[in-house]
Amino acid sequence: MIGTEFEEPVASLCRRDGCTEVRRVGGSHDKGADVLGRHPDGRAMVIRASGTRRAAQSLGCHQATSW
Repeated sequence: MIGTEFEEPVASLCRRDGCTEVRRVGGSHDKGADVLGRHPDGRAMVIRASGTRRAAQSLGCHQATSW
């Protein structure tokens, strides 16, 4: 699995586990985010999915300002 092929299964697992507002994002200016949503308790989540075997680089935290 490569690239965006991995993002939809990750998003599906989030939905299965009770997360809401789950959606795939991507493209330029996404700051590395691939899946956005809310935990079951309402906290925001940002996921950087990597469909490769090498470890993803740490991007640090970015504040989500508009969802």
